[in-house]
Amino acid sequence: MFYLAFNGADLKAIWTSIKSADYHWVGLSLTVTLICHLARALRWKLLLVALGEQVRFRTVFLAIMSGYFVNTAVPRLGE
Repeated sequence: MFYLAFNGADLKAIWTSIKSADYHWVGLSLTVTLICHLARALRWKLLLVALGEQVRFRTVFLAIMSGYFVNTAVPRLGE
């Protein structure tokens, strides 16, 4: 995937852009994303408990993150 994404790209220009990025926004974005994923895991845990299943929060969170990981490689496969 990286080969397809960066084939023919100017890597020096990309590296310059990465070095000049404002990492406060990157940190804020990662924080908000993590909070959203944690909220989604909590919602799924509540739904499963309502159905009588006893699952750990960690298990639900890892299942959600695994689905996102699979969707990165093959779209719609992790759903």
